[in-house]
Amino acid sequence: MTTVAHVHARMSRCIANRRMAAGERRGILSRERILATALEIADAHGPDALTMRRVATELGVDPMALYRHVRNKDALLDGVVDAFGVGLRAVIDAHPRTSTLLLTRRILPRRPLEAYDTLLGNLRDAGYDDTRATQILRSVISTAYADAFATLTYRCLAAARSDADALITMSQLLPPDTPPHLVRTAHTICGTCEPGADFTFVLDLILAGAQDLPRHHQTANPPTPSPSRR
Repeated sequence: MTTVAHVHARMSRCIANRRMAAGERRGILSRERILATALEIADAHGPDALTMRRVATELGVDPMALYRHVRNKDALLDGVVDAFGVGLRAVIDAHPRTSTLLLTRRILPRRPLEAYDTLLGNLRDAGYDDTRATQILRSVISTAYADAFATLTYRCLAAARSDADALITMSQLLPPDTPPHLVRTAHTICGTCEPGADFTFVLDLILAGAQDLPRHHQTANPPTPSPSRR
C-alpha cells in the first residue's frame, strides 16, 4: 500500500536526480571554475567587462550562487590575479588584456610568494644575511615590475611593423607641441627596446654587483662603543 511517506520519498529522489543531472550538464560550480570563467571574460573583453552577473550568465547559474565561493567583485578580481602564474613576462604574453590587473590590484598572490621564499633561501645559502638577501631580491622584483609596466604601457609601440610606424605612434602619444628632438628621445627610450631585453640586462647588472657586495649588511653609522667602566 502506497503511503504519503512513500510518495514524498519518491518525489525527493526524483528532485535530487534532476538536480544531479543539471549539475552534470553545467559542471559542478567551484571557485576554480568561477575564476577560470572570469579570466576568459577578462581576456576577451578586458577587466572592466567583468561582473558577477556576467560570470554567472556564462556559467548558466544564478548570480547569487557565485557568492558562496567568491565574496564580491573585488574578491573575484583578486582571485583572477592569484590564478596567474609566477612569471610576469609569461602572464603578460598569455593574458595581454587581463594582465593590467597586476598593476592595479593590492594583492600578494601565493605562488609568487612561494617563489620569493625559495629565492631568499638560495641567497641565504650563498652566504648573504637576511638584510642583504632581501635587498637583492627586492631589487630584482622592482626591476621585473618596472619592465612589466613598461611593456603594458608601450605595447602599441612594440606592435609597430617598422621604426617609421613606431615613430608615428609615439608622436600620437605625446603632446602636440613636443619638440622634434624630444620625440626622437622618446622613441629612442620607449620605441626601440625588445620586450624583456632591458630586464635581462638590469638583472645581469644586479647579479654582477651582488657578487662584489659584502655578504653581511653593515649600517652606515655603526654604533659607537660605550666607554668601559673602571
